Amino acid sequence: MINIGCDKLKLHKTIAQEVEYDVKVQDFVRRLVSWAHGQEIKVICTGVDKKKQLSVFRDLDCDFAEGMFISESL
Repeated sequence: MINIGCDKLKLHKTIAQEVEYDVKVQDFVRRLVSWAHGQEIKVICTGVDKKKQLSVFRDLDCDFAEGMFISESL
């Protein structure tokens, strides 16, 4: 394990737009989450606007989600 000086990794909202349909994006997220967890880094998925996106991110072991499906803007 290397210390990269962070404890959270945010995935850009454009990933959420593709993750429910694109197997390559799902594989990328799966690998990234695996690496992050190996470094004791929590993964935050942003731009989650649909139930299906949240479901996919949960299946890929993401730790947190942000987006309109979770909560309207305050």
